[in-house]
Amino acid sequence: MCIKLVRDSKKPRYNDNKKQPFTKEIETDVKISITNIGINGEGIAYANKKTIFCPRTLPKEEVVVSIVKEEQKYKNAILKEVITPSPERVLPLCKHYDICAGCSLMHAKYDYTLKIKNEILRESLFKYVKNFNSSVIAPVVPSPLVYHYRNKANVPVRFINGKSRFGLFNVGTNHFKTLDYCLVQDDVINTLLSDILLKMDELKIPAVDIKGKNGFVANIIIRVAYYSRDTQVSFILAVPKDITPLVDYLSKKYPYIRSISSVVNPKFDTPHVFNDTIKLLYGDKTITEKLGDYSYRLTPESFFQLNTPQASKMYELVVSSYPFNGTEVVIDAYAGVAPISFYLSKHVKQVYAIELENSSINSAKKTILTNNIKNIRLINKEFLAGFKEIFNMDFDVIVFDPPRTGLTESVVELVLKKKIPAIIYISCSPSTLAKDIQLLQASYKIVKITPLDMFPYTSHIESITVLKLKDNI
Repeated sequence: MCIKLVRDSKKPRYNDNKKQPFTKEIETDVKISITNIGINGEGIAYANKKTIFCPRTLPKEEVVVSIVKEEQKYKNAILKEVITPSPERVLPLCKHYDICAGCSLMHAKYDYTLKIKNEILRESLFKYVKNFNSSVIAPVVPSPLVYHYRNKANVPVRFINGKSRFGLFNVGTNHFKTLDYCLVQDDVINTLLSDILLKMDELKIPAVDIKGKNGFVANIIIRVAYYSRDTQVSFILAVPKDITPLVDYLSKKYPYIRSISSVVNPKFDTPHVFNDTIKLLYGDKTITEKLGDYSYRLTPESFFQLNTPQASKMYELVVSSYPFNGTEVVIDAYAGVAPISFYLSKHVKQVYAIELENSSINSAKKTILTNNIKNIRLINKEFLAGFKEIFNMDFDVIVFDPPRTGLTESVVELVLKKKIPAIIYISCSPSTLAKDIQLLQASYKIVKITPLDMFPYTSHIESITVLKLKDNI
């Protein structure tokens, strides 16, 4: 069977790369055989002693590609035609699949994507961890939801052809692609985005233009609480603008919108769009979300897991991954709004939650007060400084949930010096996890690694690693 790429915009496509102005084809109609999968979910082939990376392909497929980039050791390709499709291939349900790079595995059956993610994790560990034994890796825990699981979206909006549109930028470029729906976002987000943009045009409150020099609204950020359905809307403005008519419209039409804010940020194209200009325009500063037995008050800038049901499952696994008996003293590192601390609080003697971000600490304080929790102490400092503050105390377990960059060498050095009996490491990056484990192996051994699928149909993989201090240390 041969799958040819179509150009009918009404049908999902196997092609993720329509020719774009910035894409130059170096070689065309190159036939290759895909043998395995890369860390970003792209297919990998080998030809003439070079590795070829091609998105939207699967192992055991014969495909025709165009080469768009060539380096000394590798080539980047775009898919033109699938000659022999994998039995694991499916037709992507998303109508924007061919232009959006977000769900890079939507062309594969869901169960197969879990195997791919397990292999991505396994390969990273083999690459960086000496004498790694893969038997410690458990099967990937599937997500309860595979569509509409994202509870928050930070969406760039631009004024194009007389209308405000939302979309995305091609990775590493300023090429903006318009969308009108996202299959993995909570559907409330899709509904609100469409209506907000229509109303912005009606009220003459345009999005910024492509060059970001004219217009007002640069980003719209929407968070929907999974359990309460409370919704929070934030407008990132390139320049100050009175958007009261828009706020009035939204607050009256959608009673589930509990909070509307604005932020003025001329540097809106940076990852961190919130700053001290944040202003509450309607409702409360926070909305309520629930995880486990606890409710959390979230401000617009608070970090919170994007897949709520799977996050709850992950924190339950943290609790069950160690034989807690109520006597343990635990450190919750990079605590955020401290969900791990709350899940652990019923099972341990004391938790020290260390977090730098003020909004997250304030949210954690409210949760502690609301639930009358007595055994969590919050430390509002950068982790290394907070750890040094309590370094001379005795601890049984340290739980890490670091950013994608992982642990710093300074943190690893201090952990190795302290020799806490057990480490539970929650990771969102297999490569940084592997690099950190390699360093920690000086004093610790891996007990078990449990992968979780937090973001279905993407190449991202979360994991929980349990390490115990070696007997001879």
